[in-house]
Amino acid sequence: MSRVPTTLLIRPFPAGRYSHEITKEEIEQYYHLPCEEASKQLGIGLTILKRICRRLGIEK
Repeated sequence: MSRVPTTLLIRPFPAGRYSHEITKEEIEQYYHLPCEEASKQLGIGLTILKRICRRLGIEK
């Protein structure tokens, strides 16, 4: 069984964006929305949004 390089496993979101491309300023635009709606607007999953928020130091 051959190994797949990890660089091939990094996939963009359906909107064609990577999680590291989403900035704190961009997320701040969705503070007025529930987490589920904000993640839909950003074109990412809820779990990914939470992971990005933790990385950027954004609290619930």
